[in-house]
Amino acid sequence: MEENVLIALSSLAINNGVASCIMNYYKSVIEKGYHVDFLVLKRVNSEREVAVVNLGSKIYVLPESEKLISKSKNEFLKNLIRENGYSIVHVNIPYHNGRAVLKAAKSSGVPVRIYHVHCPKREDSFKTKLKSDVYTPCCVNNATDYLSCSHLAASTLFGKKEYHILHNAIEAKKFEFDEDKRNKLRNTYGLDNAFVVGAVCRIDKLKNPFFLIDTFGEIKKRESSAKLVWLGSGDLDEQVKQYTKEKGLIGDCIFLGSRTDVNDWYSAMDVLLFPSTLEGLGMVLIEAQASGLMCYTSKNVSKETDLTGLVHFVDLGEGAPKWAETILKQAKDYRRVSRIKEVTEAGYNIDSLKDDLGSIYGQCVMLRHKEKNL
Repeated sequence: MEENVLIALSSLAINNGVASCIMNYYKSVIEKGYHVDFLVLKRVNSEREVAVVNLGSKIYVLPESEKLISKSKNEFLKNLIRENGYSIVHVNIPYHNGRAVLKAAKSSGVPVRIYHVHCPKREDSFKTKLKSDVYTPCCVNNATDYLSCSHLAASTLFGKKEYHILHNAIEAKKFEFDEDKRNKLRNTYGLDNAFVVGAVCRIDKLKNPFFLIDTFGEIKKRESSAKLVWLGSGDLDEQVKQYTKEKGLIGDCIFLGSRTDVNDWYSAMDVLLFPSTLEGLGMVLIEAQASGLMCYTSKNVSKETDLTGLVHFVDLGEGAPKWAETILKQAKDYRRVSRIKEVTEAGYNIDSLKDDLGSIYGQCVMLRHKEKNL
């Protein structure tokens, strides 16, 4: 019998790392005989939405509510789950929305309820710590099974619960270093003789954008040819651009917004800057390593990210000048080679892992059947 699956995500946006992770496994899940629908917090105009609809999936939007517990939201979820007969609900959203979906799934009798975390416990502000302290136990207690991108994220959120690791796997070949693409992009954007610092991430608080600009500014002081290319957008777009203007760097920065050619841009960059304040296991760093790109990230990012020796962890407390000195000392004359072999051997090439999510679903279903028959 076909199993119906509901996957809850914040959105199916192109620059959404969680969506990227799930979509890399999506086709294989369908090929295993599962029917998959999506529940999102907001609709976006993206190729991913078109793709999943064309493959028979439906996209539902979770109603917004200012109340912590909304009766209308709960009824919507119960009706959605019952009408579509979901036997698996796979939740990739935290806090009150994650709790609402998992609680509705439990009260509707869904046998497999998966809570999937993509980031360690957030304690960057009193508000986020409070939300995590209140809602994470609720999500955990309403779930039957647990998934994580890394052991670090799992250890901070699941306690002693057993869990599965689902790697943030990529189409490694797609990110292979390409000299022709490098030269073409650099020529098109006037970067032929530049030292190109790349940023591939949302422009929001967790990605530490102002520190990223500060670090680029310090690199620019020491290397006059430096240019920053930023792929991604977010709720701090305008503030970050204004900050760049105030620091006199806007002429050396190219903000490209959300792009579908990120893989080509890795080839065009000379170094990737990723000073995130919190990260489960940044898929961007996996992609960049496949391209042989030197990466600099904060010590807040899981060491599990380094698959090739190309990821360098620097303490944010050392400040932007130290980051700039470290980057230029190590990356200025680095010569690129493909690292696909190492990424594959480390278990992050989707070519060899594409069946993993479907297999996890199967294991969870079988376990629930066994428990029911005991």
